[in-house]
Amino acid sequence: MNLPSVNRRQMALYVFFVPFVFKVVMLPGYLARGAGRDAWLSVALLLAIELAELALILLIHRAGGLSAFREKAGAVLSNIVLVPLLFAFGAKTIVYLSEAINYITAYLFYNITNLSVAVIFLVVIGYVALRGMTAVVRVTELIAWLLPMILVLGLLFGKVHIEPMRLLPVLGDGTRDVFDTSGGHLMWTANLTPLLFCRVEKPEGAKKYYVPIAAVLAFGGVTAVYLFFVMNYGASAELIENAFARLAAFNVVNTQIGSIDWPAVALWIGMATVTLASKIFASGMIFENAGIRREAGIIVFLTVVGIVGYLWFNNVEKAYVLGTSVVSYIVIGVTFLSLLVILITLKLKITVAEKGGRTIETVG
Repeated sequence: MNLPSVNRRQMALYVFFVPFVFKVVMLPGYLARGAGRDAWLSVALLLAIELAELALILLIHRAGGLSAFREKAGAVLSNIVLVPLLFAFGAKTIVYLSEAINYITAYLFYNITNLSVAVIFLVVIGYVALRGMTAVVRVTELIAWLLPMILVLGLLFGKVHIEPMRLLPVLGDGTRDVFDTSGGHLMWTANLTPLLFCRVEKPEGAKKYYVPIAAVLAFGGVTAVYLFFVMNYGASAELIENAFARLAAFNVVNTQIGSIDWPAVALWIGMATVTLASKIFASGMIFENAGIRREAGIIVFLTVVGIVGYLWFNNVEKAYVLGTSVVSYIVIGVTFLSLLVILITLKLKITVAEKGGRTIETVG
């Protein structure tokens, strides 16, 4: 399996942006329905799960990465561990793709069908995935330059109407709603798994702090968005379908100075492309590990996801049902079980050799 190389700066940018993407669109309204003003605590729990996933991935890279795992475990065991991730990537892609299509059709165009947007979007993310993880992280580097522009526009033209008292009392209704709401939306966490399918350069000097700093900033940034969201909308937060679309407009009346949300929209669409393309790329790598060409695997994966999504989950309501069903527990379980098996295998002082397919050779 030929793993692409990613440097620490690129990995840090990926770790910073990806946790934001699908946590700031439909999810704020979903969490507000269950946890009310404590929605920010629910998303903090989801982010904590994502940090735990990142910690496992970093430990795996430190122990030699996926190439070392395949060499140590052998082709059969590595396929047993990795192939179930196709289900996790497929389920997430269907749910996230539905949200992206809903956002694009509702806020960017008029008189356009979901199918038209879906076909175009699948072509775009498929092309980026075919170019590999190197292309994915380079796209991240390019669109990251929109962030300073967004911050400047927000400071110059943004109108903030927030009421901090809307956050109080914290946990006034106890912790059960917060935990139940987080547990019901596990499909929206653990999105860093594609980093497993690349080689990361060994950190030197200050570079070793890039990824941890990016993770902390992502945690704080997403939580801050939710705090602002609740303080801005209060009890009506649960009625907001696309939180990002509202927040990106900076509460500015467009007839006065024109639309200033386009940089934020461009950033979100770009990062949605990165998030989905990286999952599709990782799926292609799983096919390659099984002896099938990565490009062919990506085409097969996209075809299956497209057909299943179109036939059974062709609107955002149906996708939400999928995302909050028992499937979400299977997805999170498969993800963490695979990561733990890989890490434990790398730490064990045994190697499953290819001779006869069953030989175990002690190496230490």
